Amino acid sequence: MNESPRVNPDDCRTCGECCKNYMLFYPNWWPEDKQYEMIRIAYCKGINATIREDKEKGGHWLIFNHPCQFLIDDEGIYSCEIYNDPVRDMNQKEKIAYYEKLLSGRAGSF
Repeated sequence: MNESPRVNPDDCRTCGECCKNYMLFYPNWWPEDKQYEMIRIAYCKGINATIREDKEKGGHWLIFNHPCQFLIDDEGIYSCEIYNDPVRDMNQKEKIAYYEKLLSGRAGSF
């Protein structure tokens, strides 16, 4: 469930539009290799996406041409499969440690 103070969770559960049609912005000040790496990861994961330049904002949009793979639609009630996943709040070092433990069969709660 979306717990943001800027979002009404009841509206979120009955809409799901932001997860049906979503896109990520990559500013031009990001190192070019980072931008390409994010795009490469998306395509390697089988994510169908389009890239659109935004000269006004100074960057590019990675537009996903399908709903988020983690969007759950239960007869018009929407939720996110990974919203409460503990990995979402971890920093990069913690994520690496978590996934290493997961791969070795030792993952627990953090």
